[in-house]
Amino acid sequence: MVYRLSGVVRLIVGATTAVVLLTACSPEQPRTSRDYGSRFIIPEAGEGIALSQAVQTPVAIRERPGVQNLKVTLSNDFLVSQVIDVNLDVDQMEEQIIVFKRRDDPEDRIRLLVVDFDTVRNTYVPTWEGVTRANNLRTFVVSTLDVTGDHTLEIVVMGMNNAGNQTLDVFRQVPAPTGFGLFYENIASKESDASIEIEEIDRPTAYASMQSTGPAFPIQVYRRNEDTENPLDLIKATYQWRPSEGQFLLVMEEEIPGVRTEEAQLRALYEGNNEEFERFLTGPWYRATAGARGMGGEIAYFDPRQRRVTFFRGDSQESYHWLNSHKTIYRSGPGLWINLHSEAVDTVRKQAAVSVTAIDTVVVTIDGNDVWNGTYRRLTPSLQRAMVTAAAQGPRVAHLPLSGLYRNESGIEILFSSPRFTFREGGSERTGGFALYHADHYVLDMKFLDPNGLVTESRVFRVEHSEQVQDDRVVRTLKLTPARIRSSGVETTSTRTITLEQIEEIQADTGA
Repeated sequence: MVYRLSGVVRLIVGATTAVVLLTACSPEQPRTSRDYGSRFIIPEAGEGIALSQAVQTPVAIRERPGVQNLKVTLSNDFLVSQVIDVNLDVDQMEEQIIVFKRRDDPEDRIRLLVVDFDTVRNTYVPTWEGVTRANNLRTFVVSTLDVTGDHTLEIVVMGMNNAGNQTLDVFRQVPAPTGFGLFYENIASKESDASIEIEEIDRPTAYASMQSTGPAFPIQVYRRNEDTENPLDLIKATYQWRPSEGQFLLVMEEEIPGVRTEEAQLRALYEGNNEEFERFLTGPWYRATAGARGMGGEIAYFDPRQRRVTFFRGDSQESYHWLNSHKTIYRSGPGLWINLHSEAVDTVRKQAAVSVTAIDTVVVTIDGNDVWNGTYRRLTPSLQRAMVTAAAQGPRVAHLPLSGLYRNESGIEILFSSPRFTFREGGSERTGGFALYHADHYVLDMKFLDPNGLVTESRVFRVEHSEQVQDDRVVRTLKLTPARIRSSGVETTSTRTITLEQIEEIQADTGA
């Protein structure tokens, strides 16, 4: 998987994750005061389009007297933008990441404040403050990822600076100078006028089972090659993690020739502004997949006028507010880095990288959502008619019933009662919701929920289901293999398959 930090990460998508390194940590403790009065800033989005009947809630930039879910009291010098509750370590208490600016900072840089729980004082206290390369709050995204492969989450932030370049800062946890609380140091600080990617390479099974560390993810920074006339020619710089240096260091630099196209439309697209690029994307695009029909049922709909991006598959729909976008260059061609805000879950923000490989073809990658990643082609009226005709021939996927109790001799039990499930193992019981769909194989997506209804864990399995009818019973066998969804289909991530059975007794008909 690749995190594209469009003209930064990503997830090619724009996941956010310059050779000059900035010192992002300050040894001083953040100032605190009871005179707190910050601004709460939320990027503004447009109204929804008529693809869904759901009522849309407008998002606006507005002033608030305070942020109620802050775990600490801050002074008026803190201009707070985001407050993120996240577990950064292995304890049972959640920490908090506060995104803010300082009033007295002449460079107007975006900063991070980590708030940890002090068990001695029985209260939350700030333990670390870091500075990023970014300035634009509207494009700023915070995520956590084990970039170095040591089973400790790094803080990865992506954004944009005042020069219009994409930025990436990665902060790694280190021992605190005071011996208390979470403390971080900057191990990668990059910017680019093209794109930045964190390449999420596969790690061995021993890493997943916590038996060993895994390889670090390389960081790839692309910048325009100013020595050539082709504006799509790039220079790629690859950085690898060096534990002895405590930094990502440059290991290779190479020239990447751009796609030389004679199509006037594509050339004009590169030379145009953001608005012209957005107009190019307007309308439906279908995801090209292997198969007899040459197309799948996944549709991406871009509506820059109503500021919405919507994805469809069968009866499911996933919609995002289109907050803003910035033109950039990917390896495959010119593209847009789009910031999205989920319409269904207010706290979910994602980044999308859309690169144009041909005048009728784009590659879409969504940060943290592999389900929609892939190559899309413009859905012309003739193709729309072809898809409707194909759909009229009958459903592409037969329904697979999954209900009741399944168990095995190892003590694992799963009770399915759509859309809920109960999972029992080793004397413990957990509940959540599940979805069953088909992407070249049956896929079971399970979301484990805590008592407050928050997702604590997600598991995805490739499903094999069989049924055998005997004289007095029906035996159903369910095989679950850990997997993940790629644009090419279902990919298993482990050879450890969970096999469960359900036995239904058949009552003999004694007659009247």
